[in-house]
Amino acid sequence: MIVEVKASARLHLGLTELGGHFGRVYGGLGVAISQPTTHVVAETSDTLEVEGLEKPYVGRVVSKLEEKLNRRLFGKVKVVESIPAHVGLGSRTQLSLSVATAVCRINGLDLSVKQLAEALGRGGISGVGTAVFERGGFVVDMPKKIGGGTASSALRIDFPEDWAFTVAYNTREQGPSDEQETYLFSRLPRMDENRCAAIAHILIAKLLPALTEKDAHEFGESLTEIQKHVGGHFSSVQGGLFRDPEALEALAERGALGVGQSSWGPAVYGFFASYRDALDAAKLVGEKLGGGWTVFATKAKNTGAEILVAP
Repeated sequence: MIVEVKASARLHLGLTELGGHFGRVYGGLGVAISQPTTHVVAETSDTLEVEGLEKPYVGRVVSKLEEKLNRRLFGKVKVVESIPAHVGLGSRTQLSLSVATAVCRINGLDLSVKQLAEALGRGGISGVGTAVFERGGFVVDMPKKIGGGTASSALRIDFPEDWAFTVAYNTREQGPSDEQETYLFSRLPRMDENRCAAIAHILIAKLLPALTEKDAHEFGESLTEIQKHVGGHFSSVQGGLFRDPEALEALAERGALGVGQSSWGPAVYGFFASYRDALDAAKLVGEKLGGGWTVFATKAKNTGAEILVAP
């Protein structure tokens, strides 16, 4: 048997509850994007072999699965393509779930995405990556009960096909690893109730209605407003409202209807009402930022990971 899994990157658009109010914490919003992608191929084997990209990381994923499932796993696993690591595009979650899905399938195990995420410890802070792996689209991850584990529920909405993003990141920079992220969250102050309320109000009364009504201007304004609240809270541990304000300014100058930073960055994004506008902005922003930057236009993706099984 051969199993192929192709999973797309995501933009993480902000966390909604960092104050622990109502006995819940985290929650967030994000959207699956059509590129970059992770592509994993696994085939039946009497031994465990790991080939291609990200070999050490893939080995750790399989070892963790074996430990959680209490059984040996076999197969030849190859990562053909991988989302750039630690730039804010969800690479670790998409790679972990892609490898786990492929390996479990060739070993005759049919585990749900939620079960795999819990086994691998993904989604402890944000369930956005897990949700977009499963179904794609625009996702609002609900805050979790404090001490309640990784499980969460998510609201999912199809993202308008005409809308698009321009994404830019400095290839000479990286965001924090999983271990560093845990440390940074330990230093993060408790989000005050007013800021939590403001984020929730914008989300419920402006962003979601704009999304369902396909009002690009209001949706973009909402993104920027939420990002300013989130960035203001994280400024004490990331050194400012955003890591690369110059890139955000360049996107705004090129007509972005909304701008923000994906997760810890360095990836930033501009939101546009059409793919053509995003493509034009990508060219101009790339020229302004110069060498060392990756800048591209992408649409959202309204389907989850592609899983192909063949004899």
